[in-house]
Amino acid sequence: ITVKLKSGEMTLTVTAIDADLDMRSLSVGQLGEVSISASDIVWNGWQFDKATAVLHNVHIKPSNTPVLVAAPLDLTIEMSAKALDNMIDKASSLPGRAAPKLLGNIDAGGVAQIRWAKRPDIGHLEVDATIDGSTLLVKPRMVAVPKARWHLPNRLPAYRIQLPKLPRELAPTSVNFSPETLELTGRMPEWRVEVPRRRIEEALNQLN
Repeated sequence: ITVKLKSGEMTLTVTAIDADLDMRSLSVGQLGEVSISASDIVWNGWQFDKATAVLHNVHIKPSNTPVLVAAPLDLTIEMSAKALDNMIDKASSLPGRAAPKLLGNIDAGGVAQIRWAKRPDIGHLEVDATIDGSTLLVKPRMVAVPKARWHLPNRLPAYRIQLPKLPRELAPTSVNFSPETLELTGRMPEWRVEVPRRRIEEALNQLN
């Protein structure tokens, strides 16, 4: 499906919807917790492999056009090692930033690595990552060459990578590395969308 948002157009494939609905709670506008999973996501030129949105306390607020509300919404996005490489490449190519071209990778053990693009064979930096607002901070912790490894001092500065522009009020909360995958999580305090009354009636009829 294609979704038009204020922050840009998004295309994705919905792979799962998990909602424990029952007629008694739905009749008073309570849906409880709803989980939606998607894959093959393209958003403003960025590509994500998978995403899962968990909508808590989902309920319908009655009005002329009913409003579906979730508070909060937790979002988890999975990016491949290739997507991380593209993110680092975009960061090093920003106007005014004189930085060597770098390559990003996440190995089979879930360790993030950065290499010099001109000489990727000479070794790499092993890095940790944290979130600072809308910025990904990549901090080197170890340098590895073919026959040796050295721990780096904590005082070394972190490399700052601007994250893709997110919808308003969606705040990144954490970043984790797993084998060949970067996982970003974020939270939106409240999410709402108008739902035509006809759609609600259709859902009730299907449950009946």
